[in-house]
Amino acid sequence: MKLKLALAALLLVTLAQAEDAKKYHNGKLLQMESLQCTVFENQSANASDSALCHEYVLQGDDLLFHLRAKDVRRPVLLPVGKQVGYRMEEDRFYLRLAASDKKEHEYLVLSIEPREKSEARVQTALKVNHLQ
Repeated sequence: MKLKLALAALLLVTLAQAEDAKKYHNGKLLQMESLQCTVFENQSANASDSALCHEYVLQGDDLLFHLRAKDVRRPVLLPVGKQVGYRMEEDRFYLRLAASDKKEHEYLVLSIEPREKSEARVQTALKVNHLQ
């Protein structure tokens, strides 16, 4: 009986250790654009039905991400100007709207560009040699 209890406790401890907490980065949604995108193609008529796709710009620490929802038919509108959490796992990009929100939304990364930081440059004082 004690052996079964010890094995069950050991199993629970290893399961708790195995589940890693996902690391999220913070970013700010800068803008959203609605663009025409192809939803599906009708091969028999050579015509394509199109809808509006929402493209977002997410400002990370050092990068700007251009994103589009992976699910084009049921996209989630994101709050522009708000902070969101994001993480990248292999070739997938996930957004979480609030820290308390456990639901993730998958997005496609269209492009990544380095972010230009607009910090004031620190100018060093010129040391004057007293012998001059």
